[in-house]
Amino acid sequence: MAHTDFKKVSDIRLNKMDARRTLANAIERSSTFTLCYPTGLGNAATTTILGVVKDDCEFIGGHFIVNTDVSGDPANVVIKKDSDADPSNGTAISASLAVNDSAAAIKTLTATTDDSELVDAGSSIGITVDGDGLAADSIVGLVLYFKLVDNVDNS
Repeated sequence: MAHTDFKKVSDIRLNKMDARRTLANAIERSSTFTLCYPTGLGNAATTTILGVVKDDCEFIGGHFIVNTDVSGDPANVVIKKDSDADPSNGTAISASLAVNDSAAAIKTLTATTDDSELVDAGSSIGITVDGDGLAADSIVGLVLYFKLVDNVDNS
């Protein structure tokens, strides 16, 4: 699809149900944001705090690159949230991912589906690496994707 074929939200007429659904999807898609951590992570049983979310949101996934060969047991990687400053004992918002690939592998983190992926404003977000397969600075280019959520049921 060429850029000239794109429609702006303001160009959509709202007199049809499918037009309203298109508009709602566009608004939800535009509410996504990322949390990035460009420097290296790794080592056994460590949690690195990535940041604090400003608004209520939903974790929808993430990616990172493993830049070294994994030696020994696989390292398990999981993203966690917590209401205090240390998410190491918090609630998992991603499925645990066993990292046992060779160098330069792109890994995908998937969100949980049990409502634990919903994150309250002010919660800290961290990545926990558990296992002895990764050296320091093995995980680079971590990008997590979130979507803003709001209670729109005002009835």
